Amino acid sequence: MHQFCQPPNAFQFARRGGSFNGSCPAELQYDFFGAYNDGRRVHQAETELNTARSELSNLEQRRRNYDEDIRNAEAALAAATTEEERVRWRAEVDRFRRERHDMSHDIEDVERRAYYAQRRLDDLRYEIGYRWAPW
Repeated sequence: MHQFCQPPNAFQFARRGGSFNGSCPAELQYDFFGAYNDGRRVHQAETELNTARSELSNLEQRRRNYDEDIRNAEAALAAATTEEERVRWRAEVDRFRRERHDMSHDIEDVERRAYYAQRRLDDLRYEIGYRWAPW
C-alpha cells in the first residue's frame, strides 16, 4: 500500500479512470489525494475531448454519406423519364440537402465542444505540468 500511495501512482491511476476508496498512511494522504484529484481532472478533460472527437468523426462520416446520397439522387433525377419520377427525386434531393445542412450545424457544435475540451486540457497541462508525473 505504501508504494501505491505515492503521488505519481495516484495521478496516473486516476488519469486512467481508476477509482480509489481505500486509505493511505497519514503522512502520504495529502500529496496522494492532491495527485489523485489532479489525475481525475485530467481524466475528465481527456474523456470529454475523446468523446467530442469520436462524435465529430461519426458526424463527418454521416455527412459524407449524405453527400453520396445527394449525388445518387441527383443522378436518378437526371435519368428520370416521367414527371412523377422527377418530382420524387427532387423531393429526395431536397430532403438529403436539408439533413446534410442540419448535420453541418451539429458538426459545428461538436467542433466547438472539442475546441473547449482541448483548451481545458491545455490549461490543466499548464497548471499541473509534470508536478506528479509526466503525461
